[in-house]
Amino acid sequence: MEATKNDISSGTITLDYQALITTAEIAYRESLDVIYNHFKKLTSFPDRCSNVERYLYAQWLSQEARGLVIVAETLSTLLEGLEREETIIVNKSVENDNNNRDNSPT
Repeated sequence: MEATKNDISSGTITLDYQALITTAEIAYRESLDVIYNHFKKLTSFPDRCSNVERYLYAQWLSQEARGLVIVAETLSTLLEGLEREETIIVNKSVENDNNNRDNSPT
């Protein structure tokens, strides 16, 4: 890969830690922008919003806020990781698939 030091080989991948931080920073800013825009629409013309629009904007805000929690947690963890000796990356979907196979009835 040219933009980062990420590398995909036959059995392993190498992740560029700084690229992960940059990606999380971009996602954080984007998430804040989306939340700000939904909030601005809700507050800029509250009397002109229909009940459905009010509900939809509130739902969108709620969904974006949940996403912001994930992005902020990931970014702060990555930044804290700069000070740690060891970083462990877990592939959650693979972990869940393995747990489901172990617990499945035979």
